[in-house]
Amino acid sequence: MMSLLSFLTRFADPRVEAPQERPGAADHRALALVVDDDPGMRSLMTLSLEQCGYEVIEVASGQEAIVMSRHVGRIDLIVADLELRGVRGTAVVDTLRALNGYVPVVYVSDRSDGIVGVADPVLRKPFLCGEWLRAVGNVVGVLPKDKRVAA
Repeated sequence: MMSLLSFLTRFADPRVEAPQERPGAADHRALALVVDDDPGMRSLMTLSLEQCGYEVIEVASGQEAIVMSRHVGRIDLIVADLELRGVRGTAVVDTLRALNGYVPVVYVSDRSDGIVGVADPVLRKPFLCGEWLRAVGNVVGVLPKDKRVAA
């Protein structure tokens, strides 16, 4: 039986290209990976994280997230939709953590029913910007505005 990590990495879409070098790598800003199949939500979360000092990589699928994580070397925060097309966000996060070690996560979801078995915080869509930034701040400890992290 093939593991989820093997499956996702073996069958990742070959059309997804990862950058050879992360833009802004020299300044070592905290890096967030936003995984959401809704382009509007992805853009809003990306913009707010950038305003807080994060460098952000945004992707629309779990496959893209895995490909990108292999090329960036480290991830400081993962934001993942719980219901991505074709795969649960928790499975994507489990795979990313297998590749990168423990990484703080905030899940977002438009589900209104109770979510069972998710240890990381889940923020229900739609949410206010203040709620969103509090959730991120709670999992990372402090927002990195103007804070540089060691390489």
